[in-house]
Amino acid sequence: MARSSEHDRYKYGICTNRDKDGEGKPCPKFESKEVQAVRAAQDFVCEECKEPLRMVPPPKKGANMKLIFGIIAAVVILGGGAVGFMFMGGDPPSPPPPPPKPGGDPINVAKINITDITFMETAQDMKLKKDETKQLNINCHPANANESIVWKSDNEAVATVSQDGIVTALAAGKAIIAAVADRSQTKAEIEVVVSESGNGGNGGDSNGIITKDLGYAVYKGRMKNGLMNDDNGVLTFKTTHIIEPRDVKKREAKAGEKVIGIFEDGHLTTGTWYKSDGNKEVIIP
Repeated sequence: MARSSEHDRYKYGICTNRDKDGEGKPCPKFESKEVQAVRAAQDFVCEECKEPLRMVPPPKKGANMKLIFGIIAAVVILGGGAVGFMFMGGDPPSPPPPPPKPGGDPINVAKINITDITFMETAQDMKLKKDETKQLNINCHPANANESIVWKSDNEAVATVSQDGIVTALAAGKAIIAAVADRSQTKAEIEVVVSESGNGGNGGDSNGIITKDLGYAVYKGRMKNGLMNDDNGVLTFKTTHIIEPRDVKKREAKAGEKVIGIFEDGHLTTGTWYKSDGNKEVIIP
């Protein structure tokens, strides 16, 4: 008797059940397109869902039919674009370029130059005594300009100016103080006239500016009824001391530090605290 071949003893099929048990989900065997081998004497149904199989040719020796049908399904979904790679041995298609990484080049900020600089001080404000200081204030146009200001003195033997715009009178004479925009070089100038003090430490001048030793600090500015009263007074501290008693933060200045601001009736109403470490802080008690 002739032996039956493997093809005679098995039938081969794939599952077509798209709705397993009425759950709206396909049978896993349908999704995988796995070729199932069923003995000739058994029911020709899916081993997973028990639904009838669709007969297909027997697989070739050594072929992984599950993989092949999975590839076919992928090709169908992708519109056949991978056929050359999968079945013709070609190179895989080039992957799409990766998305740009976050944190790339920073956005360039538009450069807005200063077109005009004006001093808020007048010529009368700039008549100083030796050792007196003066905070210069400027208006820049346009208001949204983003240039830095560089301060310069043409005669530092008479008066110097810090990069915060504070003029210090050193000796009798004249000096020109300039505020210069670092990029556009827009410039404004104001003259400082310095005269000898001659007040012995506590005294006044023709402008009503006096120097008064308060013990904890030296005050330079105008006074009214014996109290500090000036729009541009200067306190130079001799010891560590609370700057303004009404300040809820009770900020303390150290010896050598200065506060320049508006004084009314002996109290600081608003000012700038220039610290020994080079930093500054606005104080509004």
